[in-house]
Amino acid sequence: DVRVRRIGGAYGGKLNAHLPTAIAAAVAAAKHGRPVRLHNDRSDDMASTGGRPPMEGSFRLAVDQGGVVSSIELTAAFDSGVVDGGAGDLTMGVCWADNAYRADDFAVHGSFYNSGVVGSTACRAPGVVQTIPLHELAMEAAAEAVGLPADAVREANLYATGDAALCGVTVGENGFNWNLPAMWQSAKARWEVAARREQVEAFNRSNRWRKRGLRMVPVKYGIEDNGGAYKEGCSLGVLADGSVRLAHGGCELGQGIHTKAAQAAAFALGCPLGGVSVSDTSSLATPGSADTGGSATSECVVKAVLDAAETLNARLLPFRPAAGAAGEGAWEATVKAATDAGVSLAASGWFGGAAPEGVPKFDYATSGVACCEVEIDALSGETCILRADLLMDQGTPLNPEIDLGQVEGGFVMALGLFFSEVVSHSPSGAPTTLGTWEYKVPAVHDIPLELNVSFLPRAPNPAPGATLHSKASAEPPMALAAAAFLAARAAILAARADAGDASKQPPLHVDAPLTPAAVQAACLVDTSQFVLR
Repeated sequence: DVRVRRIGGAYGGKLNAHLPTAIAAAVAAAKHGRPVRLHNDRSDDMASTGGRPPMEGSFRLAVDQGGVVSSIELTAAFDSGVVDGGAGDLTMGVCWADNAYRADDFAVHGSFYNSGVVGSTACRAPGVVQTIPLHELAMEAAAEAVGLPADAVREANLYATGDAALCGVTVGENGFNWNLPAMWQSAKARWEVAARREQVEAFNRSNRWRKRGLRMVPVKYGIEDNGGAYKEGCSLGVLADGSVRLAHGGCELGQGIHTKAAQAAAFALGCPLGGVSVSDTSSLATPGSADTGGSATSECVVKAVLDAAETLNARLLPFRPAAGAAGEGAWEATVKAATDAGVSLAASGWFGGAAPEGVPKFDYATSGVACCEVEIDALSGETCILRADLLMDQGTPLNPEIDLGQVEGGFVMALGLFFSEVVSHSPSGAPTTLGTWEYKVPAVHDIPLELNVSFLPRAPNPAPGATLHSKASAEPPMALAAAAFLAARAAILAARADAGDASKQPPLHVDAPLTPAAVQAACLVDTSQFVLR
């Protein structure tokens, strides 16, 4: 029996990097015939986990004077370390690389390689949070090549309904709804992007050492929400006092899966939410359940809960009060009557099956738009995100407050990838960034000064397999943090424009994370520029 209680954050260590610790404890317990508890120091955990696989990317493209990209080729290579931990990042990075853009000729090439550093592990939005920004960087290059605003080039290349996307998807058809173009236009107007761009340009003309940038980017995050990708079980039991005990196959990782499962049980059974309790995840309670990941586990667990509730509702139906007669205490009375009649009030539910054939890989996409305004200090390299606006299509959220937290948390987590989380190794390949003194996760001063998140209203998910018309929320917003990275890049370009003859400057090449030292170096600041005007 493997049991899992609520798990805290681990930045990827939850997938399979825990196995050496778990196996060591299991072997010791089997050998000595007694319980064994093994607890690592945080530095040991970080030394063995390796983190997200670094990616090196490049692109080639053809763009016309109107900003339409007709041909684009992306290449991505992931450093897997001494194991094959980069394989998952490679697969997902390739399949999601088109993001929200069409092209008559689109190609993406991916690979992973081994190196002498500790093995990497998949982490939230594996591969996707790197290949989508690579595509966005290509859009920046296209805009610079033809002298158009980057936002205009993005808008000109968005998928339209009926376009063929990667993995057999036809955008806007077969339940794969496509609200993104309308969201883009609405957000651009509501966030006053055009006026703010003019304000940014005016600020840059008036300030030599502090510069601002503003960028707006979309995301299309495909979701596999089917029985081939997920298999989840549920055990649902009603006690004589009307309380409900629920166990399911998903692991609570802070994504609110227990709350969503409990809400689904209360909704389906018509019982008070306060009377529903969720047990620790157990392989005995729900055998055969798949691992927790890919953002859709919550939705699939809810489907299993609804399946179990359907069985219980059929047994409770003869004991329900007449329509309109139900009131306070009706649930408890129904349960008592069924219990007195000897009816079993325990049921199991299941979601899963064979992988569907002849259908697209993705059942739907969670899409969104973000706009970020960033200010940099060319002398110190300090970066400040002045404002970030996000608009997400979450369908009809299973729990809007949880999904709001997932969007905010995913966005801020990705800011660490783009701005602060440097991973370094010793000559022998051992990681040296083993604690928060060296490894800088986002802190209070790294989040936007103003963060606005909203959901597209009245937009139920029409996909046939959607759970109560909802959409997955955990990973889709991650890539939107690229808007902040690209806004910082635009601010660096503004600083370089004041640094002298552009034809004599080296090409701008910035990697993530864009640390203060990297920003300062990219601005080409030189003491000869320190003159009074």
